[in-house]
Amino acid sequence: MATTIFTFLSDQFQHDLKQQAETGATRFETVMTNYKKIFWTEFSSLNHVSTCNELNPKIQHLGSTDKNNLQTWLDCFQQTIASSSTTLQTFFDELIDIYNTYISGNLTLASTKFNQLLTAHNLYNSTEDFEKYYPLTFRGRYSNGSSSAVTPYYFYHIPFDKLHCIKNYRFSLTGQPFIYLGASIPTVLLELRSDLIDYSKIELSAWGIKPNERLKMYDISNALYDLINLNIIPIFHSGSGITCQHTHITPNITTFVTDFKKFIISQFCTFKKKDFDGQIFIEQYVLPQLLTEQIRNYQPIKYDGFIFPSTQYLDRASTVDNEVYYGLFKNNIALFTHYTLSDNYDNNLISKFYIVTIDKSKSLASSDYLAECNKIKHADISKTLIQVKLKLLKDYYEKMKLDKVILTELNSIKLQFATMLEYIKKL
Repeated sequence: MATTIFTFLSDQFQHDLKQQAETGATRFETVMTNYKKIFWTEFSSLNHVSTCNELNPKIQHLGSTDKNNLQTWLDCFQQTIASSSTTLQTFFDELIDIYNTYISGNLTLASTKFNQLLTAHNLYNSTEDFEKYYPLTFRGRYSNGSSSAVTPYYFYHIPFDKLHCIKNYRFSLTGQPFIYLGASIPTVLLELRSDLIDYSKIELSAWGIKPNERLKMYDISNALYDLINLNIIPIFHSGSGITCQHTHITPNITTFVTDFKKFIISQFCTFKKKDFDGQIFIEQYVLPQLLTEQIRNYQPIKYDGFIFPSTQYLDRASTVDNEVYYGLFKNNIALFTHYTLSDNYDNNLISKFYIVTIDKSKSLASSDYLAECNKIKHADISKTLIQVKLKLLKDYYEKMKLDKVILTELNSIKLQFATMLEYIKKL
């Protein structure tokens, strides 16, 4: 599977490595050990980035100097990781040990070890501002078959007097209600294991963050790969001529190793679960759930939740022709709720959003969406910023495919455009 550092960092390539690690293994601890071995074997045999079949078509627009500078930047990243490989391999061992400690029955020690790992490796600070990238998110539920009109209450978290109904999820334990949101409607549908064409049995809602509201998220999406695609490549296209030593740009040589550790945690937390008849315990959820409890209870930074990539897109998402990859639409958000004896819902959290049910009969093409957006003027700068962020999604969606169909041609995205326009009008 010889490849380059650029492709190596993609979720798709790591998914392929994780599938290899699962071959012939019946225990997840064996899978993780196999993954470590395959991961570093592949890393040690990486080809020079100048030979990258995935990257080169995406940077044809760069001049020769900018192209060489980008390749030098990526080579610097690769060499920095290579020089720290011994420490990073130990980092793998620490994560595997935490899992083994948990399944051996010592939950308290496993939690303590995870706290020590995050502290020692400076991994508690992985902050992302929710409203910066997710001004409008989406939530779905299967219809209960009632003839009554669906109201926003239908999409609230399971009330505190019905904790017995809450199942085990990747980033939350049984009995702990979280609010799970998707960055796009297709993400919501895939997470609900729904058909992307016929989703008549799914009720949908839009959650728009109110202007001037702030939520602090712990980001374990593959931010490293996204930053290279969305920030670093455009910077070289602008002719800026940066090097990996320029610390005013992130990532840089002072952050590479920490960024790579976050990348490793993201991969360990996104092994696709195996579905078995009568399944109760899900091995792939142990590390993400332990991580959740550490982040949720971390006092120096009051996190409101997680950003994490959906595992349902593997083998299904791709770019249009040679466009730069943009993966934000694949992300999920898990918001922490705070228990109260007096109310059945976390009303403080819910009050930060405009929540509306979505009329699935609506549809809006991307060009019409943009034209209508341009007609709307807001005097409030915070509302204008939200509008600009939502307008930009049209450009990003035109660069990505789902099941080989351009996102903007999907009915669910046309429904999303109609919903986004209504939200912009109501700001």
